[in-house]
Amino acid sequence: MKFLLSAKAFFYILSAIFWPFVLSLISFLSLIFILQFLNNSELLLVDGKDFLLSIKFFIFGSLSYLPLFIPFCLLLSILFGYGKLSSNLELTAFSNIGYSKISLSTPALFLTFICFFICSNSIHTWGPNSKAKSKFINSLLIEKLALSALQEGVFLNNIPGSVFYAEEIKNSTKDLKKVFLLTGKDKDQLKFIFSDTGAFLDSYDKEESFQLLLKNGQLFGEDTTKKNLLVDFENYKVSLFKNQDIEFIRSKPDYLDSKKLLQKKGIKYKIEYHKRMVLSLTCFLFFFIALLLSLRLHSRSSSGKGFVLALALSLFFLILLFFSEYMSFTMKSPLWVYFPIGVFLIFVGYLFYWNRSRFII
Repeated sequence: MKFLLSAKAFFYILSAIFWPFVLSLISFLSLIFILQFLNNSELLLVDGKDFLLSIKFFIFGSLSYLPLFIPFCLLLSILFGYGKLSSNLELTAFSNIGYSKISLSTPALFLTFICFFICSNSIHTWGPNSKAKSKFINSLLIEKLALSALQEGVFLNNIPGSVFYAEEIKNSTKDLKKVFLLTGKDKDQLKFIFSDTGAFLDSYDKEESFQLLLKNGQLFGEDTTKKNLLVDFENYKVSLFKNQDIEFIRSKPDYLDSKKLLQKKGIKYKIEYHKRMVLSLTCFLFFFIALLLSLRLHSRSSSGKGFVLALALSLFFLILLFFSEYMSFTMKSPLWVYFPIGVFLIFVGYLFYWNRSRFII
């Protein structure tokens, strides 16, 4: 028996599963890109100069989902590739010339190790950073979108946590007259500001952007009665947007660094770390499941069953992951996150028993 595939046979089998993996990954990322585009299409209309910034927002947002898609694309590609080889009797031909069932699985195992490496690195490093950068760019675009709708004599209420009004606006200099500003979400944090004049101070590169300098006005708390008059001011600077995400990116918070997650005392950090490990280990779990199912489900008469089951298994895994995360917080034990791994290991054992006379590994 030949325990090692020849280079030609190895790459032939690898190509049968690699290209479906690439196409499925591109399809998933394109779907996320399109959904983000449809939900945030108005961001492209803010300013022609910000078109590339908008595209970066969509790209970073899509890449943040990459660690989640890799295991599921691996499951689909192995099912498709080995299923096609099986239905064409090519695996039977390889076995007849002396290749063992274990050696025939080495190309899929090789791809699984690559997926595990990419997934484990992306989910611990640039995956969370891509999500953070997408969130930061989104905040900048929302600011521009809100202020692009600024009009004289119209209440602007699409600024998060604020209502803005100006009786007169000079678009060339952004000078304002008769300004009203309501800020604060809770009743205890409400502030009513009236001023005779004002002007915008743009500063994207600072922690707080779109600062508004108001002159000759009054600041009230809770309501506009005299008892709640806090101050009469000559100059008062207000930030319509507080870009906390800028500092968020610069400081690289601990939860972006997996090595520091276990050093934090909060249970949520430990759960986050173990959840990332679960998503990485899923590559190997889906490798075994896909190989055990490929021969049984893929035949000339039922080529679509593998795809349906792959999607069903992926959905079931995500449901178990959400449930295990909930149980981890409830029971205050991060090890609950590994519950989906345990359930699917039992399923793998059942598949070995179910296919003991037919599996290829």
